[in-house]
Amino acid sequence: MNKLVNLLLYVIFSLRVAANPSLVVDAGHPSGNVSPRLYGLMTEEINYSYDGGLYAELIHNRAFLDDAQTPVHWSVVNDNSSASTIALDTTDAYNDRLTTSLRLTVEKADREHPAGVANSGYWGIPVKPNTRYQ
Repeated sequence: MNKLVNLLLYVIFSLRVAANPSLVVDAGHPSGNVSPRLYGLMTEEINYSYDGGLYAELIHNRAFLDDAQTPVHWSVVNDNSSASTIALDTTDAYNDRLTTSLRLTVEKADREHPAGVANSGYWGIPVKPNTRYQ
């Protein structure tokens, strides 16, 4: 019976302590050294704040790094009278860092029935009139 009472008191006390947590910081007694060059390095990728945000990219997955097997965010543009396919290509690297490109194979197309690729962008691509894009 004593063990049961002690356990019950322990649980009640623990719940009460957990309900009011506290953290005490004694800034007068540092416990370690931090490099002065580390300011501003704590960042977090939230809602494409880097990829598509700070970089101000229009093209999503422009370096084809999102998936090693599939060209994510890229699609084929065909109509009923044209035919083409896309695939990731690692045979002809741009440089030692960008080793993957997109290969477009056009099987059938002409001026009236074009074939190509499209990118979904970040929530679309806001193309503006009279604006040059590179």
